[in-house]
Amino acid sequence: MFKKYFSLLLIAAVCLMFQGCAALLDSGSSEMKTTALDRAVYEPYEKRKTIEGYEEFIAKYPYNRFVAAARREIEDLRFAAVKKINTIEGYAEFIKKYPGNPHLPEVQDNIEKLELAYCRRENTSACYKSFISRHPQSMFLNEASKDLQEIEIDQFAQVLKENYGFDLPLYRLNLNRLKKELILESKEEIGDFSFFFSFITREGKNYFSTHLTFNNDQELTKIPAEVIPDEIFDDIIAGQLEYLNVKFKGKQKINGFSFEIASLPPNTSQVQRLMTCYFPIDGVDQFARGRIDKETLVKKTIVIPYSARRPLASQEVKPITGQQQEEALLKVQEVSEAVPLKWNCVEDGLAKDGKFVRTAPPAFSFEYPKPWVIDKLGDNDIFNGYNPPYTPRMNVIIMKIGKISGNVDDALKIIVENCATGVQKDLQEEYNKKDIKLLYLRPISAYEGYLAYEFEVRFTDLQHRSKPLFFAVNANVIFTDGYAIMILGSGPVWEEKSGRVTLNSVDGVKELFKTIAILSSKLPLPAREISATIAVKEESPSAPTVEDVTLALIQEETASPPGQNVGEPEAMPELMKWSSEKDGLVKDGKFIRATPPAFSLLFPEGWTVERAGDKFVFKGNDSYLLPAMQISVTKISGDEAAYLKLFPAVITESLRKAGSSNTSVLYSKPSDVYEGLPACEFEINYKPKDGKPLPRLTTYVNVIAKDGFAIILEGESSGDIDRLKTIYESINLKP
Repeated sequence: MFKKYFSLLLIAAVCLMFQGCAALLDSGSSEMKTTALDRAVYEPYEKRKTIEGYEEFIAKYPYNRFVAAARREIEDLRFAAVKKINTIEGYAEFIKKYPGNPHLPEVQDNIEKLELAYCRRENTSACYKSFISRHPQSMFLNEASKDLQEIEIDQFAQVLKENYGFDLPLYRLNLNRLKKELILESKEEIGDFSFFFSFITREGKNYFSTHLTFNNDQELTKIPAEVIPDEIFDDIIAGQLEYLNVKFKGKQKINGFSFEIASLPPNTSQVQRLMTCYFPIDGVDQFARGRIDKETLVKKTIVIPYSARRPLASQEVKPITGQQQEEALLKVQEVSEAVPLKWNCVEDGLAKDGKFVRTAPPAFSFEYPKPWVIDKLGDNDIFNGYNPPYTPRMNVIIMKIGKISGNVDDALKIIVENCATGVQKDLQEEYNKKDIKLLYLRPISAYEGYLAYEFEVRFTDLQHRSKPLFFAVNANVIFTDGYAIMILGSGPVWEEKSGRVTLNSVDGVKELFKTIAILSSKLPLPAREISATIAVKEESPSAPTVEDVTLALIQEETASPPGQNVGEPEAMPELMKWSSEKDGLVKDGKFIRATPPAFSLLFPEGWTVERAGDKFVFKGNDSYLLPAMQISVTKISGDEAAYLKLFPAVITESLRKAGSSNTSVLYSKPSDVYEGLPACEFEINYKPKDGKPLPRLTTYVNVIAKDGFAIILEGESSGDIDRLKTIYESINLKP
């Protein structure tokens, strides 16, 4: 009985299972039919591929499975239309009308590209400074900084030429050649340095200063602070002192030459100043003439270490102890006596009808928007904007500078560093802000005849919305009449929306700084002449910092704007095959070609080399095998000059065919470094396929015409092309 009952249950279960499977099959079949029907309805609109058509489809069939696809097509078509026009005004209107479009990051990039092109046409420092201020996260930030640096170094070079008979471009060329020689001699630890120049004053004496920053050299930080590293003196400083002694015609107008030595440790953007060496003119002359040796010159030299300096809050340094700690404390006390003044009367500061005027020392004025609200708070005036909760704000603080002993320049800079540290401390302790970071601290030449500094602190604010809002405090500190005028502007910088800047009120406050007029008539603390050659060093897009960038050789022609029309390639040049060792042989770190066009070229030790059909491919030894380089040769057809101009478009097209996108020709210009032979050089920035090995790469190409052939040196890097330049310039065209 039980057995029969169990059999009936089993039969019923099997029947139910088959019934369920049948229902599932029916359901899947129905789903496929629905999708097919939706597809049939959508296809006619897809073929039309117009915004109107897709909008009509969405309106008629709001529940169709392809509505999302139609919306994506509309976004793409809208972007394609504005990209075709390619104007700043068009892109600005696009952002306003379509704030949720997924192409906004590319729109912002295109705006910045056009603005940079405009700056290159204007070729003024004001235009570049405005670009850098408004676009601190731009992918073109490094290019703009280098262009600005070239303008300002040219201005400084003119001063040196007229007043001291010194050719700064030749000195830069001399240093770049030295870098190349050191790297080729496998001395990369000291050959990999950047540099800039300025006049500095110490104890009333003027020095022409060369600032050297060695990249990723941790060994330097282990050397005693008061000792000039032997390898740096022997391989770099000694030769440059001899050069300056001969070439600096107006050396009788100064007291000596100084060299600042700094290091940029790995995985950090904070330059660590190690020491400044002040060489007296008479000692340099005797050394250059062989009348005294190195040891005697060093005894005549003043070496000022920076180990006892109070560090910036954002630096990671080990605490000093014992005697060093006491010396550091005394040093800070001596130079940081800058006490805020109270506001007691109208002469101390009057804000009325959009203008602030102070007639008491230090006298100055500036303008502000009339609707802003003014509050007086103890020792400073606070100017509040009219757009809460993201209210831009300005603070004005006057500080009286006490007695200064020692180097005036160093003392005043420490005052600014203390101000920056105080701002960070207030943000952290009083306002409980997060992710506080000192972005940069640098001298500026915005106030003619007055020593001034600028610094910016950024932080995250979570009070007003769920997503972080990034704020900045930007400060200008101006020294005049024994006072420090500190004007701080604060406000939001950008939101995390599509990763792009959408709110920028702190930059509006920076514009107000430009209206500051110093009315004081005397300068007890005279400003030293500032060469303003400090620039932004590119690193990660999220954290630009102000450090010196390696100065490139003086460029004879203005670089072409990014994205310029370089012409379509008429035909891809046919590369010559490598059929024998005479066509190309690699041996002992040297590439040699014996057949026309004959040449040889050095490449770094440790690089891998392989022959790939019509190219020799060289790869670096970092984790991404960068930088990389390939050598190829092609026969020139037609006009030689026209043939060379073809290559930017040719290489751009080959990158696109390889799957790269967002390609941009940064510049294309003739090159005169190849023994008088016709040549061109250009850079292309692009996004490689799938973002590998890195999100963006730079291709740097030199093409040299010789004996009816074109020698193509095509290199790839993460953005720093100096090493590739060094390799290219090692070419021997008459082997």
